[in-house]
Amino acid sequence: MPRLAGQQPQYFENQLRAFIERRRSNPIMANVAHVLSPAMISALAAHFKALDPKPFGSAPHGSSELGKRIYEDGIPEANVPACSACHGADGKGQNEIPRLAGQLYDYTVGQLEGWSKVRGQGSAVDTSAIMAPTSHNLTKSQVEAVAAYVARLQ
Repeated sequence: MPRLAGQQPQYFENQLRAFIERRRSNPIMANVAHVLSPAMISALAAHFKALDPKPFGSAPHGSSELGKRIYEDGIPEANVPACSACHGADGKGQNEIPRLAGQLYDYTVGQLEGWSKVRGQGSAVDTSAIMAPTSHNLTKSQVEAVAAYVARLQ
C-alpha cells in the first residue's frame, strides 16, 4: 500500500479515476473508488495532501548514496533519466506527477519492479504506468537504492 500523506491532489484524483474506469487493477480499490462522487474524490485528495508526509525511516541503510545519484542524475548509459526531472529535486512532485518524498520503501520497490515486469510481455501498459520503460532498465540493486533514497526525503 502506498503512503498518501502529502500526495499531489491531481495525481491522487487521477489514480482514483483510473480505478473507477478500470485502467488500474485492484479489486479493493475498484470497489471503494466506484462509489465516490467527484466532490468526495476532491475532498479526499485535499485531505491527504494536508497530512504530514514526514518519512517513517523504514528504509534500509547503505544504498542511499547510489539512490541519490540515480535520483538526481539518472543513468544515461542505461537510458534512465533523472527521477528529479519529473518528480522534482525535493521529490514532492507536482500536478499529475506523484510525490515520492517519504514514500514507503517496500511500496516503491514493488511499483518499480512491477512496472519493469510489464514491459516486454506483450500486454498493454496502462496509462498510469509510464514508468515501465525506465523501470525496465534498472537493476534490482538500483531499484532498492532509489527506493531507500526517496523514503528518506522530506
